[in-house]
Amino acid sequence: KGKITDGHKYIKNAKNNGAIVAVVEDFKEVYIPQIKVDNTRTILADLAKNFYKDPSKDLKVIGITATNGKTTTSFMLKNILSENKINTGIIGTVYTKFADVNIPSILTTPESLELQKYF
Repeated sequence: KGKITDGHKYIKNAKNNGAIVAVVEDFKEVYIPQIKVDNTRTILADLAKNFYKDPSKDLKVIGITATNGKTTTSFMLKNILSENKINTGIIGTVYTKFADVNIPSILTTPESLELQKYF
């Protein structure tokens, strides 16, 4: 269940597009195996981590939290690390960038599935 729409509405469509199981908060009358959980967003984070083989375990990750100044701080930190020959990536409001990959950001913070993919 999301803020704008309820993903449960799309289970039949997902099945028709090849899904073989649905993780749900409420069972639906769709002929597909369903795993009921308390919070699908929390479970998505765990599933994503496992699907991508826990990529952040091999990374040093720095999180920056605040009301103001996160983007400025992240760019400053990236420059300091880069000047010291430390490979860096950045995931933020402006873009996600690592190596020669540059992806414009849509959200300030990506969803867990996208975040694990970037890692």
